[in-house]
Amino acid sequence: MAKKKKKPNKVIRSIHDVTIDMLVDELSTDEQYVSIRKNVEYSNKGYKGELDIEAITIDNWYHYFEVKTTYNRKSYKKASGQIHRYMRAYPTRKIKGFYKTPDILIEVKTSV
Repeated sequence: MAKKKKKPNKVIRSIHDVTIDMLVDELSTDEQYVSIRKNVEYSNKGYKGELDIEAITIDNWYHYFEVKTTYNRKSYKKASGQIHRYMRAYPTRKIKGFYKTPDILIEVKTSV
């Protein structure tokens, strides 16, 4: 009789998910934010997608955070593209976008 493979007892979370959770925890202590959500899906004006974190400020600015596991030009370009697609879907919102890796946080240029 063949032995069954043991399943791991612990769930291994990805660097991406851990980074998101750590950033959400940090943002939740900042009093400027009235709402913080993870994995925000949207569909508007023919654009659809998902952003890792949405944080809405008291003065109605939408801060979007795209989390990537590594810091390089390719991942920055992908994050920037995701934020710009959202901006085209909601052109009247006041939006700031941010590129986040485990080590850095950079504001994305948001002029479309």
